[in-house]
Amino acid sequence: MLSKMPIGVPLIVNSDVSGGPGVHWIVLVRLRACTYLYDPLGPHNPLYTSSGYHVDKLIKLPGTHVYPYRSQISTTSYCGWFSIYVAMHILAYTKVHPNATAAAIDALIQHEFGKTADWGDVQKLDKEFD
Repeated sequence: MLSKMPIGVPLIVNSDVSGGPGVHWIVLVRLRACTYLYDPLGPHNPLYTSSGYHVDKLIKLPGTHVYPYRSQISTTSYCGWFSIYVAMHILAYTKVHPNATAAAIDALIQHEFGKTADWGDVQKLDKEFD
């Protein structure tokens, strides 16, 4: 499926198994060199699917670069907002930079949210989507 995605166009997906009620929203984007995964809860997502599978194991595929920091405070449910916000920024960036690298996308997201999750990140989203 991912190999058929257009390069540089983000896909927002739920990490639950097909037919499940939904657990967590993430962003996948196919770059020229790899598949990029942005998970608002970071590279060590603690969630499980409705079927009991650890989300971390289902979404990390070989050749996937995962954004290395957490943006979302783990006690909140803003993953959809974070995913939409980041997807919009990735799309705008890749339109201007069609050969974008994973490191460039990391820097883009880090510029928006830093390396730690905090309430300032939530306030940024609240202003954007108000």
